[in-house]
Parts: sequence; structure tokens; C-alpha cells
Amino acid sequence: MTVEGRKGKGEQTSFTLPSVQLWNAIEHSVEHQGAIPQFYEKRQAVLKAYLTTEASFADLRPLAGLTSRDGVPRYLRRSMQIVFPYLPPEVQAEYHTPEQAFRTRSGIRTPTSIERRRQSIGQGVVVEGEKVEFSKDYKTHLSEAASRRWQREREARRAAQTEEQVIATS
Repeated sequence: MTVEGRKGKGEQTSFTLPSVQLWNAIEHSVEHQGAIPQFYEKRQAVLKAYLTTEASFADLRPLAGLTSRDGVPRYLRRSMQIVFPYLPPEVQAEYHTPEQAFRTRSGIRTPTSIERRRQSIGQGVVVEGEKVEFSKDYKTHLSEAASRRWQREREARRAAQTEEQVIATS
């Protein structure tokens, strides 16, 4: 499976997520070994969606039937722990642990993740050397915070000067 994304103005990029290979190994194991205990269709569907698409944990919540923020990562980790022993030995050797297999997708810069980062710029997040445009509210909050810091600094200096004058006159 490939992921389509925008590269520039009108240009399209296409690449395959590395985690797709892991899903193919899982699918192959399920086909050849039959039913894997506790690796139900719902678990398969959620794990497949995670490994073969750019879906975020929030996007997978409805598919998994979960509502909590941490529910999907836990569900996916558990699914990987269930299926990992049934993977071919060469796949197990490549990933070493179910946790490392689960992390196959983390840290991969996809067009969707890049776009999400760009959208977060408005919240004051710096994106790797690119020009950052801050929202007016963000600038206002920064200015107000700087004013409060300087006000506290001036008050502290006045208090220190007052103490020195009291000591000097005593």
C-alpha cells in the first residue's frame, strides 16, 4: 500500500510505509497458521489500519470501539503481543520484541504528519527551521507573559533597594 501526499504546488509524492511489510508478515502468518488465539477480526482490522495507513490513534478510536485517549495505543500493543510469537523467525529477529514491532510506524514523516505539524504552527510550534507564523493570540500571550516577568523583576529590584536603604540608615 502506498500513501499519497502533496510535495509542493501540485506535485504528488508516493511512498510505502515501512510498517506495511510488518502487516504483510502478520497477514501471511494468519493465513498459514489459521486462527491465532485472541487475535480476533476486530484486533486485526485495527492493527491493519494502524500499520498500513496514516491513521492517528484518535482516528482509530471508533474502529477499536474505545473512548479513552490511551485506549488505542494499549489495544495496539496488546494486539502486537498476541500476534508476535506467531510471526516467522526472521521477522521476529528483525524486530526483537513486540514493542519494537509496534514502534515501526513511529517517527516516520508522512505527508499527513507533516501537514499536522504545519497546522500546529498556529499554536506556536516550531517546525524544523521553517519560517514560523504565530497566531495573534499566541503573540499576545507571549507579550503578556514577558510583561509580567519584567514587572516581577522590577518589583524585586525595588524591594532589594528598599532593604539596602533600610540597612544603610540603621
